[in-house]
Amino acid sequence: MNKSLPELERPEFSEQEAGLLLEENYGICCTLEELPGERDRNYLAQEHNGESYVLKISNSCETLEFLKVQNNALESAAMLLEKGRIPSVYPNKNGEPLSRVRSTNGSLHWLRLVPYVDGLSMAEYRPHTREFLLELGAMCGTVTKALHKIPLRTLDRRLLWEMHNVQDTLNEYLTWIKDKKLRNRVSRSLDLYKRTMEPLESKLRRGWIHNDFNDYNVLVLPKLAGTPDLGLIDFGDMTHSYLVAEPAVACAYAMLDKPDPLEAAVHLIRGFHQRFPLEEIELEILFPMILMRLCLSLTIGAFQQQNDPKNEYLGISQQHACELLERLHEVNPRFAYYLFRDACNMEAFPSLPEFSKWQKKVAGSFHFLLGEPLNTEKTTVLDLSAGSSFSAKSEGMSLEAQQEFLDTYLREKNAEIGVGKYLEARSFYAADEFVNDSLDGHEKRTIHLGIDICVPAGTVIYAPIKGVVHQIQDNKSELDYGPTVILKHQPEDGPVFYTLYGHLSRECLKQLKTGQIVSGGTALAKIGDSNENGGWLPHVHFQIILDLFDYDGNYPGVALPSRKKVWCSICPDPGMMLGLGCESTAEEIDSGQLLNRRRNVFGQSLSLSYQEPLIIVRGQGQSLIDSKGQFYLDCVNNVAHVGHSHPDIAKAQSNQAYVLNTNTRYLNPVNIEYAERLCGLFPEPLNTCFLVCSGSEANELALRIAGTVNGQKDMIVLEEAYHGNTKVNIDISPYKHNGPGGTGPPEWVHQIPMPYLYRGLYRDPATAGKLYADEVLKICEKVSGQGNPPAAFICE
Repeated sequence: MNKSLPELERPEFSEQEAGLLLEENYGICCTLEELPGERDRNYLAQEHNGESYVLKISNSCETLEFLKVQNNALESAAMLLEKGRIPSVYPNKNGEPLSRVRSTNGSLHWLRLVPYVDGLSMAEYRPHTREFLLELGAMCGTVTKALHKIPLRTLDRRLLWEMHNVQDTLNEYLTWIKDKKLRNRVSRSLDLYKRTMEPLESKLRRGWIHNDFNDYNVLVLPKLAGTPDLGLIDFGDMTHSYLVAEPAVACAYAMLDKPDPLEAAVHLIRGFHQRFPLEEIELEILFPMILMRLCLSLTIGAFQQQNDPKNEYLGISQQHACELLERLHEVNPRFAYYLFRDACNMEAFPSLPEFSKWQKKVAGSFHFLLGEPLNTEKTTVLDLSAGSSFSAKSEGMSLEAQQEFLDTYLREKNAEIGVGKYLEARSFYAADEFVNDSLDGHEKRTIHLGIDICVPAGTVIYAPIKGVVHQIQDNKSELDYGPTVILKHQPEDGPVFYTLYGHLSRECLKQLKTGQIVSGGTALAKIGDSNENGGWLPHVHFQIILDLFDYDGNYPGVALPSRKKVWCSICPDPGMMLGLGCESTAEEIDSGQLLNRRRNVFGQSLSLSYQEPLIIVRGQGQSLIDSKGQFYLDCVNNVAHVGHSHPDIAKAQSNQAYVLNTNTRYLNPVNIEYAERLCGLFPEPLNTCFLVCSGSEANELALRIAGTVNGQKDMIVLEEAYHGNTKVNIDISPYKHNGPGGTGPPEWVHQIPMPYLYRGLYRDPATAGKLYADEVLKICEKVSGQGNPPAAFICE
């Protein structure tokens, strides 16, 4: 094998020589600074007037025809993107876009000058939010739209980074990877690509693509608010290849160093599809193609680094690419395919319509899971959602107390069977096993993918349809399934699918064998107790599965809210098979509809926080819980001093509500005892209390007391303070009267600086206390000198 390739040999020009070429061809005289590059020489040229350029000296193998295609691409892309985000070519002194130059070793090269595109490289910019990745995908799609219709020219050129030659390139350069494990991963990735590509290749669209949306070619111009502006440079790897290779390359780099690489890819693909729609067949090869780009980066990078060890740019992404390839080998390619389909607004599991049609056709023929119908008066549907009082009251109880609580609830409903809903967002999946790292932080798997049937331990369950025992396993970990059976079904007139039965008795582990045929209506297993079923109340978790992936004896029973659509396509509603109606499927709260309803009944002055308002359905301790079962640390609400929904307080409130809830114009021992205990917490002479309903009411009353005692009105307040929503409280709240719609403070309100060491007026801890106190003293002396001593100083 040749250890050197002409297309990888960079032009031999010093900065001084490049400067002379710049002056000779463009009449610009300035100092140059070399920029990173793989095959070309690139120099940053900066004039004294602030104008910046990039002088590009192409590799000697680059032909005039190809450079003309590049220039055409630059013009086409610039027409669809914001001005200045794509470099354009400056003409030389002769009005030509290209100049021919010779290096000291005699080789000929083409010279171009383009404007410098400002911005940080994507590799340096953080954070890579979902909005950022969506915008990146949109730019990638826009560039593909601009480039793919450029006429094909016959070019005598082969580029190592071309996806249509990836198999030959990897086979040729794989030996340069010395790490055996890494080499095996590349080989397995190549095998997957070959298997997937073979039936698809002739059907894939082709055209010109940029082919190098790497994290150093994408430039980011941050803004104070909103998504940053993006730019793109280096069209030197352009090639006429598969169009789907464009988002594949972009994904390979966007996924680097992400907590959940697939999440990053999904956002990028969604943005790409909005600008340049992908075809279903292209989505089939997209994940293997992402792997191929990573493999190219690792193999060619290994070769280049050994031949040009001084060029740090060649190895800049190697470690991250190696780590990403290792992580992606844990991903089932079909799951990635389903995610990408969903990102493009397609049904995630392609054959779901076929299954749904079959299930509807045979709906009346399924056998009863418990041997008797579930849609009777003996059955009640439970609300175990994050915002239900059932969950709030039962979470934190012992299993014995939970069972007693459930039994009491069922008796109140005159029911014997409880049904837990499909697609319900539950907050009690709190273990680390349910937590996933995402771009926005932790996201918990909370969406229930099956239906729970709550009946006593030992209850027999029956197979609803003929099947074969495909997998059987005791998942012993705490909060897992315990003994689990998965049946495979292959009806003559329908598609293959699976049913899962979790939280069973260990008896089934001895009674059932893999490969055993189970007839519909046959006793399958018994429901296990909490000592064997994973630590849950006795119930069976029933789930339909259309793709088992690589799971063996276990399978996700709850999903991330962000992937709900994907998982409910893979695991469709089992209610029909169980003979249940739509009430066994949870309805998701529509934030848009809820927002419109709020606007219809609430005043506009009641603002909402965040661009995407949170739907908060419950509080627990220091946390707020949204409708998807996600927890947020509450650093805003100052009302719940002992934590949200403290059980002792909730119990005391409930007990009192059963007895009496009225005002204080009557004698009552309870409120007097409460007031005595409250006053006992304060030093003398604070020995009297007024029971009020809100902070606004408390502050209003405090102002009245102060004015009554000293006959004065002037108040001293802190800047940015907020004291309530009554007229007088707004007057003493700079946060309100100095804010939007405010008219400023009345003349009797005097403001002092916030005693804030970090950004405040005084920041030295040794002197700040006295200096801030002196600010209060100054106002006291001023208003007293005017004959109006302050009525009070209010500080919360």
